[in-house]
Amino acid sequence: MGTATSKLQIGLRGRLFTAFGLVAGLTVIASIIAIVSYNQLGNSLGVIAERSLPEIARSSNVIKAAGDVGAAAPGLLAAANAAERERATKALSTSRDELRRAIDALSATDAAMLNNTAQPILENLGRLEQSVAEQQSIAAAQSKLIADLRKTHQKLADKLIPLADDVGFTLAMALETTADQHDLAVVRKTLLGLADNELAALQAVLAMRAESNLLLGILVEAADLTSADLLPPVKDRFNATARRLSKAAATLQDAESAKLVDQLVAIGRGKDNIFDLKQKEIAAAKAGAGIVAQNRELTSQLAVGVRQLGQRSEAAAAATVQASEAEIRSGRIVLVGLALGSLLAALLIGWSFLGTGLFAWAS
Repeated sequence: MGTATSKLQIGLRGRLFTAFGLVAGLTVIASIIAIVSYNQLGNSLGVIAERSLPEIARSSNVIKAAGDVGAAAPGLLAAANAAERERATKALSTSRDELRRAIDALSATDAAMLNNTAQPILENLGRLEQSVAEQQSIAAAQSKLIADLRKTHQKLADKLIPLADDVGFTLAMALETTADQHDLAVVRKTLLGLADNELAALQAVLAMRAESNLLLGILVEAADLTSADLLPPVKDRFNATARRLSKAAATLQDAESAKLVDQLVAIGRGKDNIFDLKQKEIAAAKAGAGIVAQNRELTSQLAVGVRQLGQRSEAAAAATVQASEAEIRSGRIVLVGLALGSLLAALLIGWSFLGTGLFAWAS
């Protein structure tokens, strides 16, 4: 009887130890699975937070910087004076630096890919600055020419007014004197002399005043042209007016007036004349507009490349989320299986105890 009780007690201890060991083992396994699942989930969230989201943010920074560059370029092209050009250049320089920094913040591979498009944009911005500077330099030279034109025209007008008065007075006095003559031959000779000299001089003075005014208007009109196609007809009108003005100055034979006429004509014919400057200005403006249009196209290409990077990062984040969800589902299934296994083990152990007549023995 004692021997049977000892064996029964040893069997009970073993079974209890096995039961508790089994429960503890299942608990440890469940804990390990939970820890592994949480670690995997943490890694997935780390990939999203530390890689995918920053990549998306950096891509957005590139798009914003490229947009700022695209918006600043037309402002520089439209600058009307040195002060506006300085402000536009400063804004453009800031946008350009932001674009460089935004691209450099990307991975080496992505930065190299985007630089294939961004580098021409940055180079075009340098060309645009040179083009705008050239336009404003030409505009300044034109303004100086127009100022010199108005000044010379005023000097000529001031010179011609007293000349016209003098010639008119001389002609009037000569005609009055001739009217007192009774000898027709003398009258005829006097009138012919007046026609060849005083009258011709008066006509020359009046022609010079009219033609110089017309020349002033033509050159000012040329300075305000916005199309190269309009330059040839204006230049033809200038040449015709300049010939008539020079002819009138030759008839008048006044050295100072002739010098002023030469100065007026030189503004439209000399080196760096108003027509040449206008031609250069229009060409520079056209080149600047072409650069802006080219940059607009390159900026669109850059935006496409950046959007592709953003889509790639979004796809990677979505894949990571899906992998995390799959891991969570797998962990949930394993944990539920362990719970069911634990319940089944408990039932089996209980059935084992009941099968040995434990409760009957205990009673």
